[in-house]
Amino acid sequence: MTTQVVLIVLVVLLISSCSFLPAPLAYLNYARTGFDIKQIITDEPTLTDTVLSATTDMDCQIFNVLDSKDICIDRIQE
Repeated sequence: MTTQVVLIVLVVLLISSCSFLPAPLAYLNYARTGFDIKQIITDEPTLTDTVLSATTDMDCQIFNVLDSKDICIDRIQE
């Protein structure tokens, strides 16, 4: 339960603008944004997608909304 609460708080912080962060942490936010852009271009999950997937135990991709699909789908069992 505690782990899920922590993950939800992290997801909210990742999704938010993080404008309240001091300068050194703001630079980390810029780096995260750059990483997410690279992940989107290469069609890989972003950090937000990864955290959301770990929290829900499903495969999640925020940009599925643009295709009118569900954000999270059941994982394919191998």
